[in-house]
Amino acid sequence: MQKRIVFAIIGLAALVGIVSAQGFAPMMGRGYPYAAPAAPAVKTLEGKLQIVDGVAALVVKDVTYILHFPGFFRTAYIEEIKVGATLKVEGSEYPAPAGQTRPIFAATKITVGSKTFDLATQFQGRGSYGAMPYGGMMGGRGGRGGRW
Repeated sequence: MQKRIVFAIIGLAALVGIVSAQGFAPMMGRGYPYAAPAAPAVKTLEGKLQIVDGVAALVVKDVTYILHFPGFFRTAYIEEIKVGATLKVEGSEYPAPAGQTRPIFAATKITVGSKTFDLATQFQGRGSYGAMPYGGMMGGRGGRGGRW
């Protein structure tokens, strides 16, 4: 009698494990039943640089975009780009994330006055961590201080 209960519990646990291992996403493993969203179109905006909630923002008429440009504050410090400067920005617009009201503008190129900063060439060949020179945190090619 107790062996039957033990085997029933083991069988029930196995059944629960098998059922829970199944995916619940629609058509899992067979693709999505709908088309993937299209990549956003590249567009150009011109506006004033502002700092909003500690992040760089581009104010265009009555819309404030959160500016996504990795390394922007470093570039702005080195090049002495001030708040209120007029920027011409090329990139893609994304809707505001959940819980926020400002859309995001992912910049690929920024022009301030006569200087143009191109994100595509700014971090080329810098390793897996992008802004870190010569291959990332370890400081050398191959991650061993350059010896190997």
